[in-house]
Amino acid sequence: MEIGSSETSPIMSVFSTHAKKAGGVSVGKGKQPMSLKGARTHTSTSPGNSQGGSCKCSHDLTTDISTKITNTSDLLIHHIQEGTGTKVEVKCLKYEATHQYRELKAREHRVEREHELRLTMEKNQHSLAMATSENDKLKLELELEKLRICQLELELGQGSSSSGASAAGSPHE
Repeated sequence: MEIGSSETSPIMSVFSTHAKKAGGVSVGKGKQPMSLKGARTHTSTSPGNSQGGSCKCSHDLTTDISTKITNTSDLLIHHIQEGTGTKVEVKCLKYEATHQYRELKAREHRVEREHELRLTMEKNQHSLAMATSENDKLKLELELEKLRICQLELELGQGSSSSGASAAGSPHE
């Protein structure tokens, strides 16, 4: 009995469909998955042993089908495991990228804030220097005014004593 016979073709079409879904490997008439290159796809019976040959053919076909099912299952499991591993790796990479993005944004925000604080500090230092300069200027003006007042008092004191002497001698007062 050959694999392409009418009795086995529905079974083989199921296997080829599953194999195609698993990874594009077709297990149909004349096609084998890569891992099954050494497996027999059909058996031939010798003409001298017709009675024993039909049992052997049925047994070989069952073994072949079982081997193909096992290999297809292994292939499916392998593809599922690869997909799961890839998904986990992608999730890890996304998490790591998100973490690094947040760190970068936090660092940029901190650098920007430090820059703003430095500018504010420099502005405050400049304002303090200007206020100190203005304060010193006002202190000097105050001292100058005090000196002018003292000078006027001296002039008035000298002028009053000279005008007091002249006033004493004058009849107007």
